Amino acid sequence: MPVQRVPRYELLLREVIRYTEPTHVDYNNLVQAQDAIQAVNSYINKRKKDIDSRQKLTTIQKVVKNCPSLVVAHRYYLREGYLQASSTDKSKSGMFYYFLFNDSMMACKKQGGFFHSHEWEYYHTIPLSEATVKRVSTDPTMFRILLGKIEDLNVTFFLLSVAAMLKKQRSGLKVSKK
Repeated sequence: MPVQRVPRYELLLREVIRYTEPTHVDYNNLVQAQDAIQAVNSYINKRKKDIDSRQKLTTIQKVVKNCPSLVVAHRYYLREGYLQASSTDKSKSGMFYYFLFNDSMMACKKQGGFFHSHEWEYYHTIPLSEATVKRVSTDPTMFRILLGKIEDLNVTFFLLSVAAMLKKQRSGLKVSKK
């Protein structure tokens, strides 16, 4: 509850400044106070976003079997959903549920049955820092990821389709848009 007061102070100061003459002795102090409250508000919002992201990473790590460590200082969660993947590495082809982070994509598959302690099973990670990502110009629902350098002949190529995710959404399966 106390965090909710800070935005109210900002609104209150904005209204007080609106009805205060610029020549008033306290006008400059009110403007400085409003600037300080805005800075505090921005800081609180950024920290809350960071904490929420850390909690999301921890939650994902708990629900994915054999999940690599996700909680590192620079990583934050972006979104998740189903994607159809075609890859030069056949073990990385198929329908996967991807968790997208600012630095990587983690592919998982749903665990079947009632007796599993995890909702998802980890399959592979695509490190985006080492990848070239491009949209397929002929199909706006597809994009390609190239890992490695063609000159080295050590390349993994992915072709991912968002259409699969859209189809699952329409069929009533839960796909998070966070």
